[in-house]
Amino acid sequence: MRWIDAWNDLYDVFDGDRGGGDCLLPDGTVMSFEEGKGYLQTSAYEGYRLRVDKGWHRGKRVAVLTRER
Repeated sequence: MRWIDAWNDLYDVFDGDRGGGDCLLPDGTVMSFEEGKGYLQTSAYEGYRLRVDKGWHRGKRVAVLTRER
């Protein structure tokens, strides 16, 4: 269920738009919305705690994805 909650947070960053936008990792990696969903799901299965925040990168709204043990 953790990844489902994270996906909901991801949708919220983009005001419910299921097409979303880019996702940004703390190391500066930018990935697509679909890649971000996969990252969150895999991370949840690996036991990470997840966090999704609103952010900006190169003038565009992005979802900032973080995970920690």
